[in-house]
Amino acid sequence: MNAMKTAVVAAMFAACASGADSVRKPLFIGIVDRCKGDVAGAQKTFVDDVIETGNVPLLIPRTTDTNAVDALLGKVDMLIFQGSAFSPGTTKPPKGKTEEDIKQWSVDRIAFEKLVMSRAAPRRIPVVGICRGINVINTFFGGVYTNEDYSVTNRVICHMQNKVSSKPGWQPHHEITIDRSSRLYSVFGEEKVMVNSFHRTGPGIVAPGFRVVARAPDGVIEAIEGDVYPAFAFQFHPETMARHDKRFLNLFRHLPELVGIR
Repeated sequence: MNAMKTAVVAAMFAACASGADSVRKPLFIGIVDRCKGDVAGAQKTFVDDVIETGNVPLLIPRTTDTNAVDALLGKVDMLIFQGSAFSPGTTKPPKGKTEEDIKQWSVDRIAFEKLVMSRAAPRRIPVVGICRGINVINTFFGGVYTNEDYSVTNRVICHMQNKVSSKPGWQPHHEITIDRSSRLYSVFGEEKVMVNSFHRTGPGIVAPGFRVVARAPDGVIEAIEGDVYPAFAFQFHPETMARHDKRFLNLFRHLPELVGIR
């Protein structure tokens, strides 16, 4: 009888331990500073999506102090590089600022993003890029972004949808085709997905060790994934679509799988 009780208690402890192991610990996800003017920050949609998927956002503010960057990177499980224009002179200066201020902010941001990548890469910290972020990651690893302007309105697809439509930015603008062998396909389970679009440039030549896993109907690259380095990058904006289409919130939930760490 005592042997039976001992076996039952052992089974209960084993079940509890198994249940505890099945609960995923939250990841600390570093959101790299947008470097928008004099304010350090992360777009609220990123913060909301990270929290809603059970993880913890941590801002990586702009600095030239490598010790500070290293200390912050020591706390994160993954990095997200945010969107916006990848070249200076494409944004109207805020009140009291000049076009030279905008250009300097852009130069400073490029330098900061390169610094973060240069400190993250030796640690093999997984990285995710969204919109501008796809160019940050691709160029760091040796790729080239195109000089072609994808936002002109006489293209088959104008990739700056607000130029040709008054609908909200979270609404999809064009279709993408996803490679069935990709990690992205394993998340969506669909080959054709409608996405939004707010970009002027994009990857022209993809970096070694990366591959294209989604394209728009006009051939524009919409997503790349790293086969060697744990990385994934989108050209569209799932963070804004996630409020209205749970498939894109699910995309955030599966970022660890997309960068290959789960």
